[in-house]
Amino acid sequence: METTLIATYKNRTLLLDKDLPLKPKTKVKVIIDLPSKNEKKSFLEQAVELDFDAPSDWSQKVDEYLYGVE
Repeated sequence: METTLIATYKNRTLLLDKDLPLKPKTKVKVIIDLPSKNEKKSFLEQAVELDFDAPSDWSQKVDEYLYGVE
C-alpha cells in the first residue's frame, strides 16, 4: 500500500498532518521529497511554520495583547 501525506519537520521529529491507520510498531518506508527553493508558500503556511506560541484567547483579546487596551 502506498499513501502520500504531508508532514512538518520540527525538533528532529516529523509531525504528520493526519493520523495513519497503522497498528503500533508497524514498520514503514519513508521517502523525503524536499520542496524546491523557488516554491512559494501562502501566508498561512509561513505563519504555521513559525510555530508562534500565543494565548488561546488571542483572537478575542487582540487589542489587549498588542496595545495593553481592554
